[in-house]
Amino acid sequence: MDWSKSSLPQQPMAANDAKNGIIDFAIAEQFDLAPYKIAPDQPAFGLRVSWMEGYSGGGANFGGLCLFTVEGDRLKQVLAVPMSADADIAGDWHKDGTRDHDISEAANVLIVSPHVTNGHFDLIVKGRTGGAQQVFRWAKDAGVYKSESK
Repeated sequence: MDWSKSSLPQQPMAANDAKNGIIDFAIAEQFDLAPYKIAPDQPAFGLRVSWMEGYSGGGANFGGLCLFTVEGDRLKQVLAVPMSADADIAGDWHKDGTRDHDISEAANVLIVSPHVTNGHFDLIVKGRTGGAQQVFRWAKDAGVYKSESK
């Protein structure tokens, strides 16, 4: 999953150390059974994945979506994208014993576009409240979706 082009306000620490912001591990959380149709004759299903990080003064949760399709008798991952980032970072202490907290949260949605590239619908990852978006087009050679930043 490539966090380097994500419009989310924060990424997992593991992505900071990973080549090009790509991390290849996560905890599988749940199936996403939305009826994704990536081509007129090709359905896909999602798997929601997550990372959790604890800090000395707070923590963060990150979520992603992996789309899979069936090829013959095997599952093939065709997309892996960041979908959410929530953080609570503790700040300065006050004389009364309370502490400042910097809380941030953001989430994306996946849109199946009616536009077709190489026989597959384009996929758009966009912030729930607007902002930047990424367009993923089908790469025929690799048989997966590849990002085109917008």
